[in-house]
Amino acid sequence: MNFRRGVVVRIEHGKMVALFSAMAVLGSCSFVPDYQRPDPGSPTAFRQSASELPRPRKEWWRDFASPELDALIEKGLANNHDLKAALHRVAQAEAQATSSRSGLFPLISGYVQHERFGPEGGAGAAVRYNTDWKTSKLTQGGLRMSYELDLWGKNRAAAESAEELVLATEHDRRTVALSLIGDIVTSYFQYLLALEQMVVAEDSRQSVRRQLSAVEQRAKVGEATQIEVMQQRTAVAQADSRIPADGQMSDQALHRLAVLTGAPPGTLRLEGDKLRVIAVPPVAAGLPSEMLQSRPDIARAEAQLRSANADIGVARAKFLPSFSLTGDGGTASPTLASLLSPAALYLTLLGSLTQTIFDAGRTAAEVDFNEARFKELAETYQSTVLIALREVEDALSSSRRLAEQEASHKELVAIAKEAHELSTLSYNAGHLEYLTLLETERARYQAADNALQIRFSRLAAAINLYKALGGMELPAAAGSKGAS
Repeated sequence: MNFRRGVVVRIEHGKMVALFSAMAVLGSCSFVPDYQRPDPGSPTAFRQSASELPRPRKEWWRDFASPELDALIEKGLANNHDLKAALHRVAQAEAQATSSRSGLFPLISGYVQHERFGPEGGAGAAVRYNTDWKTSKLTQGGLRMSYELDLWGKNRAAAESAEELVLATEHDRRTVALSLIGDIVTSYFQYLLALEQMVVAEDSRQSVRRQLSAVEQRAKVGEATQIEVMQQRTAVAQADSRIPADGQMSDQALHRLAVLTGAPPGTLRLEGDKLRVIAVPPVAAGLPSEMLQSRPDIARAEAQLRSANADIGVARAKFLPSFSLTGDGGTASPTLASLLSPAALYLTLLGSLTQTIFDAGRTAAEVDFNEARFKELAETYQSTVLIALREVEDALSSSRRLAEQEASHKELVAIAKEAHELSTLSYNAGHLEYLTLLETERARYQAADNALQIRFSRLAAAINLYKALGGMELPAAAGSKGAS
């Protein structure tokens, strides 16, 4: 049975100050564990790093010196739907954080109500007291306040947890943006690669077609066999088949770029056609400690870890009693005429203390759950850091090795070209076997095509390094806090 009793309360000024001082002291309690960032054993420097090279800029894609690429990225950041969805997730997290913070403040509402009840004196009064059955009415209006005193820091911990989740969602937005920019740059380079491969394939096709004519002429005078003619026709057919395959790759890359920039496939038009004009920027990794601060996935993992740490405090505080205050104040009168008179004023104040006695282990299980979740996220954070370190080392190694490979491959391209020219002259003069000519043609095409592949791989390694370093910044989401 629930009893409520309205009382008029008068508290002297000194006693009120003492009451709120005691509440402030109790309100400073917290059961949130002291946070310690897990240390996966980060090195003080990257083994593959070349310290004499500059650190990447925040808008790192501009180092490729391609205005068309810059325009594509600006379009993608403005129109990509996945990035917009991530921005809306930030807004959702901020709304939830605002809802959690509201628990730190009292809830105040206004009300007006009109009651008509009978009989006077309550149910059964007319029979019990042998009186006439009469109805009464009462009109009330005023303010109602309810407030849970946060004695053990439960509400503050819940608000802290929600704030950390806002940061985690903002860092997730940065991760989506970083991945988006990497995909745009990679797709653009794949598009240019396919176009240049088509040029190389077309050059090879023209070369083998010219050689086919020479072989057929020699076969007519008995200086070449029909087998050689068929082999050369096979080489022509192979060269013909490369062009559509390269064209398909360029079309797919163009369609992918359109979607990444928020446009329908088939509507994007580009002017660039050469991969070799794209600059390969020199970059270095800097220090691992800098990477830990710049990578959004690491920041997101730590924000989630901090949120889980605060959730432990929320769960622990549920072991202790909760104290709530509710109060009503306003005017009440059976007639509207006297509703605003001083005599109609009233005040009701109610304090309640609630303590769970038995819940079959639910609160303890909630504490165990949140402590286990914190430990899980601590392991996830350390794994994220180690993976990030590995990605940086891999990208640095790839950048260095591919630069060496490209430098040495230039000589191979020149030698293969010269060998093919000499073999063509020797074959036409009747001083060289056909198979040697065919092999030099294949080697020339393969060397030219591999040169493009190596160039693309160098650019891809630079992209991977920039992404591994988290080397970018975005404007903070509207209303977000703590975002970079």
